[in-house]
Formats: sequence, C-alpha cells, structure tokens
Amino acid sequence: MHPPSLLIGFILVQEIMEPKMRIVTGIMQFISWSFATMLYSGWAYLIREWRWLQTFVSLPTLIMIPLLFTIDESPRWLAVVGQHQRALKVLRRAAKLNKVTLPPDQDLLAIMKIIQEQLVNALLPHSGHKIRLITFVMTLDFCIVGMLFFGLTMGANTLGVNLFIYVAISGTVEIPPRTILLPITKWFGRKRTVIISYFITAVVLLTQPCIPEDLKVLSIVLIMIGKMMSTCAFTSIDVYITELIPTEVRSQGLGLTMAGSRLGAFIAPFLISAVEETYPWLMSVVFGLSALVACVALIPLWETENIRLPDTLADLDSLHTGTDSETNIQPDEEIRC
Repeated sequence: MHPPSLLIGFILVQEIMEPKMRIVTGIMQFISWSFATMLYSGWAYLIREWRWLQTFVSLPTLIMIPLLFTIDESPRWLAVVGQHQRALKVLRRAAKLNKVTLPPDQDLLAIMKIIQEQLVNALLPHSGHKIRLITFVMTLDFCIVGMLFFGLTMGANTLGVNLFIYVAISGTVEIPPRTILLPITKWFGRKRTVIISYFITAVVLLTQPCIPEDLKVLSIVLIMIGKMMSTCAFTSIDVYITELIPTEVRSQGLGLTMAGSRLGAFIAPFLISAVEETYPWLMSVVFGLSALVACVALIPLWETENIRLPDTLADLDSLHTGTDSETNIQPDEEIRC
C-alpha cells in the first residue's frame, strides 16, 4: 500500500497549490524520504531480523490514519467529476483559513461547468496524441529513474564498501540536491531540469569505470554524484508529470508511470547481482546509458513552468501553448486559496 499512498498524497498536495508553490511542496515531500533513508540504515544495523525491522518501520504509519480525516478532497477533482457544491465548500474553507476572498460562487460554478463540458468531447486528435506521448515517455523515464535511484542505493556490494554506511551516505546525499532544486527549476524550468539531471547522471556513471581500482574513494564520489543527480531527476520528474497529465486522468497516469518506476526498481537488484562479481564496472555503464536514453526521450515534451494544471484532456491543446481560451484564465493564474 506504500506506492498508492505516496502517489495519491503527492497528487492531492500538488492539485491544491498555485503554480509557484508546486515545486516547493514537491521538494518538501521528498526531503522527508531522504531523512527516512538515512534513519533506515541505523534501524537495519540495530534490527537484523527483517520481519522485526519491517514491523518497526511500519508502526509510524498508524499515526497518519487519524490525520487523514483532517484533509479535504481535491477541489480540482471534485470539479472535474461534477461534485461542484462539494468543491465550493472546500474552496470556501480554504479561503477562510488563508483569509482571502474568493470570486462569486456563480463565477466559480461557471468555470466548473465549462471544465465538465470539456469532458464530453475531450479526446480530440491532438490531445489524444499528446496523452499517448506523455504516457510513453514518462513510463520509460520513470522505469529508468527507478532503476537508477534504487540501483545506486543498493550498489554497495559492487563497490566493496560497508552496506550500512553506504545506505546512510546515499540518504544523506539526497538532501542537498533536493534543497537546491527550487532555484534550479526557477532558472531552467521543469523540463530542462530533468534533462540536465539525467545528463549529468549519465556523464558521471560512464566516467566511473575509468577510475583506477586504487582510487576507490573517487569512484564512490562519482557514484554518489550519480545518486544525487538521479535524486534530482526523480524529484523534478514527479512534479513535471503532475503538471503534464490532466486532472481527470492524473491518478491513472501517475499510477501507470509509477508502476514503471517499480519495474525499474525490480530490475536493478537482478542487474547488480548478475554483474557484481564478474563485471562490476558494467553496472555504471548500463545505468549511464539508460540515463542518456531517458534524457533524449524527454525532448518531444513541453515546458510546464508557471502554467496552471490541465483539468481535461482537451486542455492539452491549449495549456502548453500558454493560454486557455475556454476558461479565459491566464497561464500563471490560479484560484488562490
């Protein structure tokens, strides 16, 4: 149940945020992941029996159950599925908490009605092509980033270092790249940030096999840089895909692509096991070439910086070009609440 809860929680947070805050909240959610990775190495060192370890690390999730009842449903999703009064109720509550004034109810209901009307003839030729392109590219990229991220986390045996120290370091090096992602994405945008992250990952991993065996520290440094940049790719691509896929199919789309990342995570240990004794350098080569493939695959997609989240498939024909002619909302505008 971990992947669905992570996925749905991430979508919910991103759907209620205005454009300039989506990258901030996306990064904050994944920084907690990095801290947990650091702590996990300590727990694993103290609790060697895997059943007790799994029980121990699962207990904190019980704290989340009562907290979930304090969270409202996504007003975007409610508007898309036709539950307009519930969406208005959520928006009013949010406006009251944030001490802001909403547009009149009739204006909000008119926008919701337009959005729902778009669902009738949503799958236009262009939007159909775009959603297929997004699905293919993102499933491939998520598979590769899952293989990179989890594979580099589990690569201690290939490098011949202490497993517990390696996992602790790998969790620690995830924090700096996630904290600097905010200014990077502000400067380069979502798409180029992901491409740059993949490209640097590919360069350092393809360089690592060329390092002499007596310079093991330098070899580990390069692997950790690869881990840092794959972390950047994983975090920024999660934000990027939520801004590409419309609300009406966002959960399904992210579910499919997240399954791709789990497939990559599934492949990684088998790949490492197959090469770690005979060709330990091959792990870096395969991971580096995979990062290059992911980098090139993103080229046909478009930038999503400072545009509002698409709500329907029909929005794909207009939102990525900069305006939404149906609702007359400018790209950097949201119903701020």
